[in-house]
Amino acid sequence: DGVYVMTPTWFESPDMFAENVRAVEALGRALRATRPRRVVLLSSIGAQHAAGTGAILKLHDMEQAFADLDGVISVRAGWFMENFAGLVPHVRATCVLPSMLTPLDRAHPMVATQDIGHVVADSLLNMTRGRGVIELEGPRRYAPNDVAEAFAKVLGRRVEAQSLPPSEWRGVYAQWGLTPRSAEAMSEMLAGFNSGHIVFEGAQADTVHGPTSLEQVLAELAGR
Repeated sequence: DGVYVMTPTWFESPDMFAENVRAVEALGRALRATRPRRVVLLSSIGAQHAAGTGAILKLHDMEQAFADLDGVISVRAGWFMENFAGLVPHVRATCVLPSMLTPLDRAHPMVATQDIGHVVADSLLNMTRGRGVIELEGPRRYAPNDVAEAFAKVLGRRVEAQSLPPSEWRGVYAQWGLTPRSAEAMSEMLAGFNSGHIVFEGAQADTVHGPTSLEQVLAELAGR
């Protein structure tokens, strides 16, 4: 009756977009063969754009590939709060939050992954809802300075956000195991956030606010 589609990142692949094409084609064959009543796609803020979004372009392509199917809900989620998990040891040791999101006082939609799960489950169960887009974020928006303040509350010490120059982004991603093409895609995505290009579409989309705060997620990530 219902199918949830969440594609991998393929960061370790020489070409993450080629991997996405193959996956979307295979998923399309499966969905058209079975015709479920409801298909829920994990998409992203900015997926309405056909260019200038870097890694998010994969999700735009996925939405377009399934546009002819009935009962499709695209959950366009904001920045995952859990993206800060890998920075917990560094912030704990240095009291510095390096940020590729700039300027440091610009707030972005962020959401906890557990809230994504709840919205997906509700969308799968609500078969009376037609096709459409859900724009999902947390209870409030967070700038890097807000993230640093949340870390400070969780760790019990002062934490300062510091901008990481764009010239260093690809090197950081390479250290994290991303291939050059993936690092390029992620860098373009960050530039899209920082320029204001990657935002929610609004228009006819439904806006949903998850209840989980960034402080709750960071406390769990930090083991507090």
